[in-house]
Amino acid sequence: MEIITTDLSRRWSFSSKNECFEYILKRSMNIKKGFHFIKRETGHLFLKCPVVNDMICVMGSEEQVSWIYNQMVKRDLFRPGQLTGW
Repeated sequence: MEIITTDLSRRWSFSSKNECFEYILKRSMNIKKGFHFIKRETGHLFLKCPVVNDMICVMGSEEQVSWIYNQMVKRDLFRPGQLTGW
């Protein structure tokens, strides 16, 4: 799995979906409702993180991206009204 930030110059690779999810949690400092959901496409999840004021794109297999998305929903990490799309 990989994460790319807004400026496209930073790319992080992760060996597992759990490691990727932990990075996402750290990025938002574990704040509930700390992300704006932008959109989800096959193999991609686009988020805005107001804590660090940038956009991130999570890339991986559809199973990995679905797992990340579902974990974020379960942990209430999206702001209200941001669960449009898929």
